[in-house]
Amino acid sequence: MKIFLAGADQLIYKVAIAEFHPYTLFSYHYFKEASDRVKKFMIEGFNRTNTEIICDSGLFTFMFGAAKGKSFPLSWWEDYARKYIETAKSWGFKNITLVECDVHKLLGMDATWKLRKIFENSGMQVLYVWHKEEGLDGLIKLCERYDYIALSVPELRVLFKGKEHSYRDAVRDLLNRIETKSSKIPKIHLLGNTVEELMKEHTPYSCDSTHWLAGVRWGSAKVFTNGQMKTVNINESLFQQIKKTTIDTYPESFDLVRRECLMNGRTSEHIINVIICARQFSTYQQYLDRNYQWVGYKRKSDAL
Repeated sequence: MKIFLAGADQLIYKVAIAEFHPYTLFSYHYFKEASDRVKKFMIEGFNRTNTEIICDSGLFTFMFGAAKGKSFPLSWWEDYARKYIETAKSWGFKNITLVECDVHKLLGMDATWKLRKIFENSGMQVLYVWHKEEGLDGLIKLCERYDYIALSVPELRVLFKGKEHSYRDAVRDLLNRIETKSSKIPKIHLLGNTVEELMKEHTPYSCDSTHWLAGVRWGSAKVFTNGQMKTVNINESLFQQIKKTTIDTYPESFDLVRRECLMNGRTSEHIINVIICARQFSTYQQYLDRNYQWVGYKRKSDAL
């Protein structure tokens, strides 16, 4: 499974990913507002390293930020989708996937399908998101129609909170339905998944996580050891040793980050901790690549 490092809407966090991890997820809502210098820096950086990008539509951020409490007709969303697509195209990223405008809860399924037509005709690689409004039969139809779909883990977490079965069980149940009822297993992305046990699967293709930023936010960090990610305090000897080894191994990358820190008035120590965490998730990614390769696109007829 590929882990897309999310939550990197600040330039210096993007630099850490471009230098140390091959997959990232960021929001259209934030990136479109970035300065020309930031856009140029990141487009060149991600294209140089061929970073695989998922660009979220910014729908959640917009509806719970500037547009909180407001409602918009379908025609407004159609214009939003077209602008989103054309703007993303203009950036010139080599390897980008757009998340559809998943308006299931705002406008219902008829509107969702009308917007999907716009994305289908965009010429872009698109990630289509399943929500409960689509139903279990709709999940299979989604798998049959598209090559890249997503399951919303935060939604399942809310639905199954306090119930006998956990959202982890729900995710596995949905994956099992796809495996047994769909003629093919598409690329499946687990949106907002931070659970390591769900990363150790063969059926999902990818997920995104913000846990790599924990070392900055809460003073504890995820480090890779003995086949798993272990939480340690950033002041512990293990983390400090990993930091020294990483800096010694990649001096040019750390010099680049330090220069960016000085330009943006940030402390290099703060950002170095972010970089260490990005590198640790990259090491974990290599472990997943060796042991939990995606087994999708296989049709039932191929197994006969």
